[in-house]
Amino acid sequence: MKIAEEARIDGSTRFRVQHKDPVKPGRYTTRRFDEKRDAAEFVRRAKLELSAAIAWDEERRGGVTFRGQAGRTFIDYATDYVNAQTDVKQGTREAGHAQLRIIAQIDSFAHLQMGAITRTDLETLKTSLSALPSRRGESLKSRTKNGLLRTVFAVIRHAAAVNDIPRDVTFRVKKFRVDDAKETCPITVPEFDSILIHVKPERRAIFRLLLDSGLRISEALAMQWRDISETSQGIYQIAVWPTDSQRGKTDKAQRITTIPADTFKLLTRDDETHVFTATYYALSNEWRNAVQRAQSGLHATEFPVLTKTPSIHDLRHTHAGFLITECGMNLALVAERLGHSDISVTQKYYGRLVTEQAHDLGVQIARSIPRGVVE
Repeated sequence: MKIAEEARIDGSTRFRVQHKDPVKPGRYTTRRFDEKRDAAEFVRRAKLELSAAIAWDEERRGGVTFRGQAGRTFIDYATDYVNAQTDVKQGTREAGHAQLRIIAQIDSFAHLQMGAITRTDLETLKTSLSALPSRRGESLKSRTKNGLLRTVFAVIRHAAAVNDIPRDVTFRVKKFRVDDAKETCPITVPEFDSILIHVKPERRAIFRLLLDSGLRISEALAMQWRDISETSQGIYQIAVWPTDSQRGKTDKAQRITTIPADTFKLLTRDDETHVFTATYYALSNEWRNAVQRAQSGLHATEFPVLTKTPSIHDLRHTHAGFLITECGMNLALVAERLGHSDISVTQKYYGRLVTEQAHDLGVQIARSIPRGVVE
């Protein structure tokens, strides 16, 4: 953990410290300090215990402060929040203000007085966000909408902390998530090979494991050697979050999944504890670059030119589609294997595959039912 200097626009200097995120394995968080002695004290405390150092830093900052009292509009509070968060979390003021410009389009909410916000206003906000267009005239992606909602709730929570609005309107963000299902982009085995050929050989194992197990990338990065065991059938079991179920994305994330023996043989023991040592950002860049090369037509004589733009998470969607279409697994079992909190999530993303399979099965049944002589 090192201290790095970075220059501000006004010519002054501040100090940056990057450390592992204690909640999200494989990810890093950047903290910025105005004084070098504060950065050095954080590093000293982090070497002893990272969580204690984070608690010290947040207590030292005293949280986010807002100018003025109740009676200011939401957009006023949100502007202060974005400016104050720049030194605490990753990201820039420009990104935060871009979110505020989108929220400001909903004039009825943006200029609502903070002390007057109710649950009904939040419900109306969610509906209005769903109807807002993007720069290209299309509707905003669900990821963007949920990011805006998280910003709104963060502002409200901090405003409630200084008693500027009633606490009974600070609801959990999950209850106000936009329910639009993201378009999945499953890929075929040849398409996967056309991407994998452009990935560094030492990093191919994790992408193969994601495809064969359906794990989330965070679950794969947190996986330890002790979580893997061989079965009598010649396959390998993986215990997901075996000792700490609270770190999973859902309450059903703690589960058992399997991988073929051929996939296990690809894993190399570079670390005594964790199976994979690469960070999420390194893997994300590796995958994105490999997809771009596959789309450019390199190795076109060996593999098909990729026409899709799949993300790492689409390997999970591909695995789920294989479970349904090739293995004939019902949605309840798919939900259990993927660690979905509720079968309705599985239905939302993969229900159409079951419908298509049922139609094909109906055709087979109609053709195979024996018929007698008498009509």
